Amino acid sequence: MSFARIAIVYNASLRPDTTGGYCLRALQRMAEVEHFPPERLAELPADHDLYLCVDDGLDYAFSQRLHPSAFWAIDTHLDFARALRRAKEFDFVFAAQKEGAERLQREGIAHCEWLPLACDPEIHRSLDFARDKLLEGEKRWDVAFVGHVFGEARRQLLEQVQRRFPNSFVGQVPHTEMAEVYSRARIVINASLANDLNMRVFEALSCGALLITNHLEDNGQEELFQDRVHLVEYRTPEEALELIAYYLAHEEERERIAAAGHAEVIAKHTYRHRMERLLARREEFVVSEARAAGRPGSRQPPRLAEVEKAMVARRSALEQSSDDTDWVNQRLRELRREQEALRVAQRGGHTGDAPAVDRETVRRYVAGLPGLLRDATDEEKRELARTFVTGIGLDPETREIEIGLRAPLLSPTCGGGGPHRSDWHNTGGTGAGAAAMHRREGAKGGGRRRGRAVKEYHEGSGPSIG
Repeated sequence: MSFARIAIVYNASLRPDTTGGYCLRALQRMAEVEHFPPERLAELPADHDLYLCVDDGLDYAFSQRLHPSAFWAIDTHLDFARALRRAKEFDFVFAAQKEGAERLQREGIAHCEWLPLACDPEIHRSLDFARDKLLEGEKRWDVAFVGHVFGEARRQLLEQVQRRFPNSFVGQVPHTEMAEVYSRARIVINASLANDLNMRVFEALSCGALLITNHLEDNGQEELFQDRVHLVEYRTPEEALELIAYYLAHEEERERIAAAGHAEVIAKHTYRHRMERLLARREEFVVSEARAAGRPGSRQPPRLAEVEKAMVARRSALEQSSDDTDWVNQRLRELRREQEALRVAQRGGHTGDAPAVDRETVRRYVAGLPGLLRDATDEEKRELARTFVTGIGLDPETREIEIGLRAPLLSPTCGGGGPHRSDWHNTGGTGAGAAAMHRREGAKGGGRRRGRAVKEYHEGSGPSIG
């Protein structure tokens, strides 16, 4: 699986700790990725391998010209109508809440799947107090809660916690300082708003604290973590208070569960894990679309894909190979230039937006045109065009296609005595007349004129040829 370019869309100005930012950080280690805020949607070029829109709480239309596209709905428990409205615009959809994914499926988003939230181990980390030079003791707080105190049930619980355990931290800090609060706390308390599996679950576990959180009804928490093994669940506020008291008094048991939870979340529930699943789903989508269109695989030419796969591996090795940041960055810049040169070469030597074309496939197809077109009907010619377009790795169903057949490609060395020019267009010539045109072109044999473009516009009826 190789991805040359990914565009990620989300608003970063309202919340610096928005989920999209964590996705961007993870993707930067896996592919070439660029962030576009919603106000720059019109600038998005149509040459990326994936367009990922991460729910940021805003409501805006996504471009229908960009494919394949994915949407990660985060807050289906807070505004389902908006999530459903937006989900209809994308090729495939994820939801951070299992209940939300199931409800979207029931509402007709059949291609939706559950993709829980996660942690970023570089930000949500268990601090080493000596290494990180923290001045105060290893554990400062008995209980900690970082976040908004809204929702009546949450507010009441946190007030009770503070009254019974006065050595508690309840409030907000910058997301970059959350790890310090949680690392200094013996216990992190969580109270979700609407049966949601929220970010705090993953972030607290990643910071190495014991998490005491409310039991969720059928929303997937038990599928990811085990009660009394990775975390501790409560069902009532009274039970939460008793559990806090118990685990404050039983340090060994508390630290054992906290360590198991930390290991589990790092092993299976980071944003890199989530992006790996998202990219795998993208590949499944492309293969599925290819099969439906009658071609065997991805629209990306295999030779380029294999080379870029090796380059991604080289990128990863570089990122992990040296502490010399300047040297690594220089190598990565060289690697990006090499990837761009490959893409230019695959396109036939030009840098426009035309898709990559497998020249050998084109040569074989053009060489066999006289026999194919001799007695073809209009419908057969349309099917031949579809075969040609899909055969060189493009999708006739999703976007405008323009393939310039260049003079060097259609030189006399193509062999077979076939035509040295492709002159399919939408302005006339049907049946035997079009076939005769191609036979006349083949008889001329010189092939000196550059081929005209084959253009297809997706209007719901497929390509229209001659």
